[in-house]
Order: sequence, then structure tokens, then C-alpha cells
Amino acid sequence: MAELCRSLDGIPLAIELAAARVRTLTVDQIRMRVADRFGLLTLGDRAAPPRQRTLRAAIDWSHELLSQREQVLLRRLSLFAGWSVEMAEHVCADEQMPAGSVLDTLGALLDKSLVVREPAVLGQARFRMLDTIREYAAERLAAAGEAAAIARRLRDYVLAEAERNFAVGMALVPAPWQDRVDVFRRYDVDARNVWLVLSQCLADGDVGTGLRICNAIRPCMLVRGEFALGCEWVDAFLASDEAA
Repeated sequence: MAELCRSLDGIPLAIELAAARVRTLTVDQIRMRVADRFGLLTLGDRAAPPRQRTLRAAIDWSHELLSQREQVLLRRLSLFAGWSVEMAEHVCADEQMPAGSVLDTLGALLDKSLVVREPAVLGQARFRMLDTIREYAAERLAAAGEAAAIARRLRDYVLAEAERNFAVGMALVPAPWQDRVDVFRRYDVDARNVWLVLSQCLADGDVGTGLRICNAIRPCMLVRGEFALGCEWVDAFLASDEAA
């Protein structure tokens, strides 16, 4: 039961709706179906307000209360596994979401508990979304027709950072010793974003970018004992049709 509650991000309504399913499913069966949480959690009290009868209705109601900029930033942040303010400013900003407004808008989302503050790393505050909110926001991103464009921005950002970190970490450019050490800590905190980008590159047949990222993170993977994982990624790209 505790694992099910964690997979539902501890959201009270989600747990209540999951409990309503125990009439027909065991806890383990419910847990196995949580990947389709919006399809699963639809048996709220019919006497309750409409927004409390399904998980989607509850989040829809909260989403409609957001300002336009808050809605834009929320859906774009769904592509990150975790992020800093600077990352959000690089990837999410455009005419609809000026870079100068990202900080205040992110603060508003934090106040509404739609994003969560993580421990700081290398002097930067870090943030993430609960899985439930992230899945919902990703649907909104796709519906807005922005998913491909924001994914490309994240890809370009990850590539640029990986190659810059490679140059610093391998002493190809002048930098203080501490900066070289920090390269490996930065890799640790952003590895999940790297895997997301590599997966998207593989799906898109973007072999060139994928291999450039693999090459740039190679020193970090070797130091972290991830040689086999690195080989798997390289082999996957070289085995693709586009590699020819």
C-alpha cells in the first residue's frame, strides 16, 4: 500500500480514488495500472463536486485557474526530469514565455505545489514535477503542438552543456580545478535528462547528435563505472538504419 501511495505522489484525491477500486482490484493490480492513472482513477463520490470525481477533472480545474504564462511554462517543464532556473530559461523561453518572466512564473507554480523544490546542487536550486502532474502537463504540451519544438531545444541544450563540460573536464580549455571536479557532479544531477534526450535522438534517428552526446559524456560514464551502459547507447545508435 505504501508503494502505491508513493506512485500516486501522495495526492489525497488520487489515493481516495484508488481506494474506490479495491472493490474490483487488489492493491497490487491497482499499482500495476497506475501507469494509466487518469484512466484508472475515475470512481469518485458522485455526491462530490465534479472536480473531485476523477483525477483528471481535479487537475483540469487547477489548470484552468493558472495564468496563460503559468500554463505555458508548466507544460514545457514536463520534458525535464529535473531542472534549474537557468535550464528553464534556456529551454522554455520564447515570445509566449519571455526569459525574464520564467523566474516569477516558476515561483508561482511552486506556490501552487505544481512543482517541487529539490536540494540545491552546485549553488543552483533544483526543481521537479510530481509524476502525476508531469504526465498531465506532457499531454497539454502535445495538445499545444509544442512537444517537438521544446524537445529540440532540450536536445540542443543538453548537447551544448555536455560538450562544454567535456572541454572543461578534459582540460581542453582553461578552467579552475574545482570547475573540472564540478563537471562530474553536474553529470550526476542531470543524467536523467541526458537519457531522455538520447532516447529521443534514437527515436528520431538523430544519430549524429546522439553520438556526439555519448562522446561528450564518456569521461563521466567511465569515472562512474557506466562503461557498459555507454556501450549500449553507442551500439544502439550505430545499429540504427540512419547510421549507414
